[in-house]
Amino acid sequence: MWNVFRAELTKLKRPSLSLSTIAAVTFVTGLTTSLLFLLVDSPEGNGERGVRIGRDVLALPSGVTLSFSNAAGLLGIVALCIFAAQTAQEYTYGTLRNLLVRQPSRMKILIGEMS
Repeated sequence: MWNVFRAELTKLKRPSLSLSTIAAVTFVTGLTTSLLFLLVDSPEGNGERGVRIGRDVLALPSGVTLSFSNAAGLLGIVALCIFAAQTAQEYTYGTLRNLLVRQPSRMKILIGEMS
């Protein structure tokens, strides 16, 4: 199973995948952080479900972590999109079929793909 896990890590080290992932995560985190700080005086609220997070809360040392917690849901969507794109690419190139045909224990492949 560790060989399958290492094979998946090799794919994740490719510059095209790692750079695009870093760019997407940076964009989503930057967007939610900037919206949180730009809408600090908005009467409709700047947090989840219309909660208003004021300047006094953002001035605390834990104020920046609020933006990361607000971005957590969107970062999950980014991770799901990356997983779907990688699985589709393996299916397109036929590598997934070859792995499943050659490996006698298919559960190892599936566990390695999920991790």
